[in-house]
Amino acid sequence: MAAYPLRAAFAGVLLFVLGLGIASGILQVNRLEWDQLRGWRRADGTVVELLRRRTMDGEVLVPLIAFKTATGDRVSFTLNTPARDSPYYVNAPVKVLYHPDHPQDALIDTR
Repeated sequence: MAAYPLRAAFAGVLLFVLGLGIASGILQVNRLEWDQLRGWRRADGTVVELLRRRTMDGEVLVPLIAFKTATGDRVSFTLNTPARDSPYYVNAPVKVLYHPDHPQDALIDTR
């Protein structure tokens, strides 16, 4: 069996360069995500109800989530994604991200 050290070295360098490219792409996406969420706050929320919504695919359940802001205001919002095949149920705890100026536009913290 003949050895091919030049091919093996080339393959190793190629894989290393590909790995660096993927890593830099992941870091760039992470940085952009952090920039978008700068100034947002975290809160503990609760699923208070599963609302029925009609879509083109039929009726789906959408979680209504309530939380308190740092100033003590109670805010509720619904997710745009259906609760079908999701972990959301009534009284389920969820982590929430919200902007202090627009808490009604809150998001679920999936991190």
